[in-house]
Amino acid sequence: MRKKYFVFSLILIIMVGLSSCSSAFGRIPQSELFEIKKEDVHILADNFCVKDGVNYEDKTLLESTDFIGFDCWVDKEQADLVEVYFKLTTEGQQKIADGTKKFEEASGFLSVWIGEELLGTPKVMEPITSDGFVLTLCIDNIQSLIEKMEGKTDQ
Repeated sequence: MRKKYFVFSLILIIMVGLSSCSSAFGRIPQSELFEIKKEDVHILADNFCVKDGVNYEDKTLLESTDFIGFDCWVDKEQADLVEVYFKLTTEGQQKIADGTKKFEEASGFLSVWIGEELLGTPKVMEPITSDGFVLTLCIDNIQSLIEKMEGKTDQ
């Protein structure tokens, strides 16, 4: 009887643990995430871009004009992680969909830049076809990140 109780408890603990795991969008329901309005986002600096690959010399997929803006929040589980949500224009959505179509076959990397400063190199597992995406960054100070992305500080 004790073995059955132990096995049942173990299975229950594993199931609860698995259900608490989340994806990049897991901390905010997707329906709420993509309802962010233009007036709720920060405007990106003119020197912001997303490139196909991890090098600055790689092809530029998106420029600041392809974004409506961004919003960010600190990860509730890990205080040093900041999740940045980027809202795309219709043109930006089409560009990122075309540029990431190749990720149907195999995953790859994009790079996110402010001027010549690399913010992150997310691994992309499938094409991005929605009007936004989330990038998780390891950052000490969310306010300095916002100011940098808005172009209010020197790089």
